[in-house]
Amino acid sequence: TSVVSLSGGGAQITATIPAAALPRVLTMSVSLGPYSLPSAFTFTYKDCTQPAVVSVSPSRAVNLGGTSVLLKIQNLASSVTDMSQIRVDFGDRQMTVSNLKRVDGDILYAYLTVVTPAASDLLGDISASVSYSAGGNTISLPFVLNLFQPCNLKAFCTTSLPGSIVAVHVVKQSPPGSGDCLPEYQAKYCILPSSFAAPKVDFFSPTKGLVADGTPVTATISSFPALELTTDNLFLTSQAVRVYVTVGSLVSECTVTSLAFTGSNFLTQKATIGFNMITDPTILSGTYPVTFEATYGIYPGGSVTLSASSSFQFIRKVTGRIVADPATVPLSCIASECGGSSVWVRLTNFPYYSMQAPFSPSKIVVLFGGSVFNATQILTSTSTDTQVYFTMPQVVYSGYAGTFATFSLAYYDFAASASICQQRVATLCFDRAATVSITVQADPDPTLSEIFPSQVKKQSSDANRLLSLTVSYLPKAVSVSDLEARVVPRGTTCSPGGGTLLDFAGTPLVSTNPVDLVPACTRRTCSKVAVYVLAPTVSPSGDQLSVCLCHPAMGKCVSGDLTMSDYLVSVDPPSVSVALGTTSLVEVDIAGYIYVAGGGVSCPSVADCTASAGVTGCNCQRFHVDCSPVTLCAPQPTITSFQNKSVFVITLALSPPQQLGVIPMSFVDQATSTSIPFSVTFIQPTPTVVPIDFPALGSGLVTVTAFWGLILQSAGVRLTYPDNSFVTVSSSSLSVQSEYTQIQFTPSYSTVGTAKIKLNATSGKDGSQLTTSISLDIFSTPTVTAVEPSQAGVDGKVGSCTQCLKNVDDHTISVWVSGFPYIDSGSLAAVKVLYVGSGWQLECNGIAASDGRSCMVRSVDTFESQDGSPLLYVTVTVPAAKDSTAGSVSLQVEYVSSDATRSARIATTSFSYVQMPPMFLSAAVCSSCNTAGPCIVGGVCGDGRQPVYLTDASPTIRAPSGGGATLVAELANYPALVIDPTTKLPVVPTTCAASDLCGFSLNPQSAGTVTRVWSSSIQSTRIEVSLLASSLSSTAASILLRTSPKSDDLTARFIINYYNSQLTLSASPTQGPAEGGTSITLQVTNFLLLSASTSLDDVMSITFGGQPAVGIAFASGSAASAKSGSYGLVVATPSYTCTGCTFTSGVADVQVLLTAVSDSSMSSTASFRYIQAPQVSSSRFNQAGTGITITFDQATDRAGTTASLIDCGLVLQLTANLLGRGPSCTWESSTVLLVTFGTDPTLVPNNQLSLASRPGVRSRIGPSSAAATTPFTVLAPLSASRPAPITLKGPAQIDICSDLQLVVSVPSPRALTYTWDCPSDANFQALLRSSGFGSTLYIPKTTLVQSQYATWLDLTYTFTVYATDFFGLQSDLATIQVYRKSSPAPQISFFGLPSYSSQDDILLRGEASFSSCAGITPSQLSFQWSSTAPSSTVRAVSFAKLGVSTKQAQLYIPKGNLQPSYTYIVSLEVSMPGTGSTATMRSSKSMNFFVKQSALVARISGGAFAKISTASSLSISASGSYDPDQVAGDNTTIAFSWSCSISYDGVYSQACTDSGGNSLSLGTSSVLSLNAGTLAAVSAPYVFTVTVSKSGRSPVTASQSITVTALIIPRISISQ
Repeated sequence: TSVVSLSGGGAQITATIPAAALPRVLTMSVSLGPYSLPSAFTFTYKDCTQPAVVSVSPSRAVNLGGTSVLLKIQNLASSVTDMSQIRVDFGDRQMTVSNLKRVDGDILYAYLTVVTPAASDLLGDISASVSYSAGGNTISLPFVLNLFQPCNLKAFCTTSLPGSIVAVHVVKQSPPGSGDCLPEYQAKYCILPSSFAAPKVDFFSPTKGLVADGTPVTATISSFPALELTTDNLFLTSQAVRVYVTVGSLVSECTVTSLAFTGSNFLTQKATIGFNMITDPTILSGTYPVTFEATYGIYPGGSVTLSASSSFQFIRKVTGRIVADPATVPLSCIASECGGSSVWVRLTNFPYYSMQAPFSPSKIVVLFGGSVFNATQILTSTSTDTQVYFTMPQVVYSGYAGTFATFSLAYYDFAASASICQQRVATLCFDRAATVSITVQADPDPTLSEIFPSQVKKQSSDANRLLSLTVSYLPKAVSVSDLEARVVPRGTTCSPGGGTLLDFAGTPLVSTNPVDLVPACTRRTCSKVAVYVLAPTVSPSGDQLSVCLCHPAMGKCVSGDLTMSDYLVSVDPPSVSVALGTTSLVEVDIAGYIYVAGGGVSCPSVADCTASAGVTGCNCQRFHVDCSPVTLCAPQPTITSFQNKSVFVITLALSPPQQLGVIPMSFVDQATSTSIPFSVTFIQPTPTVVPIDFPALGSGLVTVTAFWGLILQSAGVRLTYPDNSFVTVSSSSLSVQSEYTQIQFTPSYSTVGTAKIKLNATSGKDGSQLTTSISLDIFSTPTVTAVEPSQAGVDGKVGSCTQCLKNVDDHTISVWVSGFPYIDSGSLAAVKVLYVGSGWQLECNGIAASDGRSCMVRSVDTFESQDGSPLLYVTVTVPAAKDSTAGSVSLQVEYVSSDATRSARIATTSFSYVQMPPMFLSAAVCSSCNTAGPCIVGGVCGDGRQPVYLTDASPTIRAPSGGGATLVAELANYPALVIDPTTKLPVVPTTCAASDLCGFSLNPQSAGTVTRVWSSSIQSTRIEVSLLASSLSSTAASILLRTSPKSDDLTARFIINYYNSQLTLSASPTQGPAEGGTSITLQVTNFLLLSASTSLDDVMSITFGGQPAVGIAFASGSAASAKSGSYGLVVATPSYTCTGCTFTSGVADVQVLLTAVSDSSMSSTASFRYIQAPQVSSSRFNQAGTGITITFDQATDRAGTTASLIDCGLVLQLTANLLGRGPSCTWESSTVLLVTFGTDPTLVPNNQLSLASRPGVRSRIGPSSAAATTPFTVLAPLSASRPAPITLKGPAQIDICSDLQLVVSVPSPRALTYTWDCPSDANFQALLRSSGFGSTLYIPKTTLVQSQYATWLDLTYTFTVYATDFFGLQSDLATIQVYRKSSPAPQISFFGLPSYSSQDDILLRGEASFSSCAGITPSQLSFQWSSTAPSSTVRAVSFAKLGVSTKQAQLYIPKGNLQPSYTYIVSLEVSMPGTGSTATMRSSKSMNFFVKQSALVARISGGAFAKISTASSLSISASGSYDPDQVAGDNTTIAFSWSCSISYDGVYSQACTDSGGNSLSLGTSSVLSLNAGTLAAVSAPYVFTVTVSKSGRSPVTASQSITVTALIIPRISISQ
């Protein structure tokens, strides 16, 4: 078909091969002209429609097994989907199937991976086969694989080069080339050890590590030969690299963890070995050799070892003395046992060990008193120390005080290292060879620190007998039941069981009474524990006693003194200190238990203690205070009661004595002449200095006051400054008064520090020298060292602050101040901050000033500066500027002292208010505004939609180029303006002219107009701008504010991007499968985006038929055009399988809708077609039952084929032989598949079939998924034909010697069931119903002579039969009458059809057989045909009129001689002459047949199709149509009607129109004529159909296809 010249002189020839029988190999040749020799080649024809193994790769394999072989199989049955369905036989064994993969193409290929079995007994070509089941049959596909024996290199090297080493990597596989041992293998694979270079260690890292860490090490060794990249056989004999460490005489093996190689020559390869160093904590620090060995086997026997060495330095993790803290561990001991105590120790120079084994408390071992135990908890462990807890063991305490505990750390598993420890001293099995000495001592013995009260009155009640014994070092575990209290005479030793036993008052050991006995407990003991006992009522042995508290189990007692008395007793004699000259009233509390001798009643209240109270026994005058040493002592005793204890509260008016010191006094009971002594101590008060601090080189006075209690002669002050210089204040400047000195002076010093003030005075009494001292702090002038941020906007907002420590926000500043005293953090009251301007000041106390401004101090902290002095850190809020005026103000920080003793400290700095440039806080755009009030009400615009909000500081807004939108902006850094409530615009000064443009305006003015200002404050201004139309794509604009004719404009800048509101959208591709997932590119115009980083999901919505698109993204390279409004988007189509998603003929045309999220009116649409996978719309048996018709809901791709006749397995799953063996499938059209059953089908109505999954049936309309394999039901035909015609053949007469045989025949594609009956005789009826006869009813004469049937003689019996097909339809009932003669007679049979067409020749044939009765001699038979009508419904045949012979066995009636639509009857009589006494034997039989009408004949002249030009007229004639049955005198005519359609591949058809699109008028004559130009040229042919009809007859049609072209072509016609 073509020849193409190629470079270099060659040619490419394309030829079409002829058909050939399959399979076949042909020799072909190419000849170039008559004089060249042909060039021959072979060509193989293969039957690609049959399954076969077409390739085997590799075709050879070793017989050791394990080789993967890839089989390429063509046309593997589609039902085989899993490798488990396949069996591969290989000789007498099986191959393992490891993978099955299919590939679609013109031929359906499958790739099967199998693994060869071990077959050392097989060599050469081995037959194999792939077997599987398909369509009920077992398919076997043969192939051949060659096996070979690999070279035995061990034997080869032993023979060819004894003493050599065989290279490992070829031991298990054949060298390349073949399985033979070739001589050249010796040089490659048989290596003499003498050829090895000496191995050496090239790399070794790390070179040192801990003795107990098992350090991972990597080493690279050169010239370790034959170490190949294999995992199953690294070495020939030992199969491992040996790595070991030698320490003295001990060799320890390392664990090899990895092996890798570099270099292609295995003789010179470098081996990289990974291994773990040995773990042996007994090794002392040092460097030890490490050896690498590899042992190789040589042939025929022996081995050779190669080795290399390096060294490794072992390090003990920590050396040096371990320091324990605490070094003394106190143990609490109970009785004779110590232990169970939880002790913690911090071990310095005892770090956490980095190790492979887990680090746990069990690794720390304590050796104590011969016991070994583990730590119980590791509290902390760092790189320098470890803090551990352990519990001391229970050991006998006696003798262990002062012993040592030894701690060691082991970091390996003891059990795993037992063998190593057995070779060492046991103590060396630990990591550390050091010990920690910890002295163990007992807790102190309990002590009795106090008995309260120490004196008690005899005969007291229990409440007044209560003694509180305060005990220290009492064990925490002790309870009252463990103790006993006793009293013995004072001076007697306490012991358990001695003296008089006392009762305990209650059980608590920790006091809860008002006495301050708060217990202080350690681990094991508590101090200040109160134990309550009751004192005796009568002294058992004198008034001087000892109270003993004993612990019998411990054998220990503690004791204290107790006095029993009949007189006034005080257990707490008071001592009062009084500063001279400070007060004249002193209150003295005589606390404790006070009793009155003689059993007097204590006075219950002060009111009772008066001279006139008359209370018996309560004479307050009996008590007085003896204060005779004091010049003035006016006792005023009063009495009250407190907890059953009489407490005297005495108020004394005292005058200071002439000397300082202790003045003894006493409280006297005159009635009993007893007293309670107490004392008043007169002391000199501390001098005072006001203020206590003074600024360096400051001004003002310092007042120093000293109280002497004496009349002075003179006084002076010496002031020593921090640098030890001093000044003396002369007496002339002193103010000297009696008893005190007050001195005022002004320090003059520039250095900060503490000055010492020393006061001296001379006594006016005796001239003695008196001195006292006090300090004065000299401080530097306070300074504000920093303010951050240092300025604020007039609204009080500040910028960011990176140095601020607290309260970092946009309204707070941080202030650092030096020169202040130390102020506690959080003491807000100690600091006052003020903002001071011209004529005003604002204190930051949180209270709003009259103008509404306020500020507050938020935090106060003090830090230490570099020179050690305090540095105050204050955070304070910033108020708005006064009158929103920019400028500088004073920021003042003051120290506020809690008293008047300190100097005022004030630090001042400047702070600036600036007019910040106007900026946008927010911006929003509305297409339309609300009519009442602001544009945006309730968060929506006037059209009910949400506005488009922008929050950039310099926003870019989008506006329609046609105008009409409104910008709503909130602006910062504008001054507060007065707004006219009517115009909603700022009130401008009267000095402003219109040309001054005072107030708000827009620049450029063509961009828009400021229409309303809704609010204005120092914080923000809210305005509305009406945006005008523009022809620009973008413009820079600004909002201007001019407050006076000459003021500078305040400008807020922004960008307007104009967009065409006519949004457009287009999609590509425009169709895809209904399941979605199609990647669609949408081209968008006039949809502007702020930037390429804009989240598309936030600004737009894309739906397909109402279903949201999946994953909106920019198309490649389109993001850069985002701001232009024209760009490409990529989305994935959503699935269109929802409940409301409808399809028509497999197609759903939906709308692609793109909508702006912020403005639904901004939208555009495109079209997209979803294509549904084809579905079976109907599946029915054909009328004849020979196949089924499967109709799809749309045009299909015919399963990827172009042929009409296809393999049914491409479309259907062929299972269970439902379609029979060898079914065929034909595409009648792209929507209709005709299935013709094969042999022995089993499919019946309502059975189910499934479509094949591969290659799958897809839509022809466009891309779709494959049709689902969901089973569909095959229905019965809509109008199935009953089994017909039914013909019952048999003799009309039998004699007594004949069998009865009747044969019924009915054409049918399937086996039928037959129902026989004999209504003439009940016996015969029973026989027929029970025997189940098929198409042949045979009753032998032996049965007929039986008694129940013997009555059938010289009688006619009627036999009937009907057939039932697999649809369940029944045929007509066929009837035959059989006469059984009692004498012999010939048997007659008819051969003919039950009906004929009027145009059929009728041939009836009769057959006769001789009687089988004995003695009947066959002779010549005579035949006679006759016809007599038995009724009006059956007609006779006029043989004479037809001129036919009636004496023959056959009766011939020419066509057209019998009138149709009637039933005719003919009879045949057969006679045979008798012999001897036998009379002539006769038999006769009749048959009916029906003559039916012939079909009308529709005929169009001119052929089946034609091609004409649009310039030609069209004439189609059907005048050749006729009625074959029309006879002379029949004037009924036939009628014609015409129709036209345009057919597209038999799938779509539409009515024909003329070139103007109008319907064609075709007429009803026998000839159709159309003028030139009537038909337009279209891509499909016009099909003209004529329908021929006649009254009472079935209409028939004929068609002719006319192709119309615009070309001028000749007209060709065919006549007949």
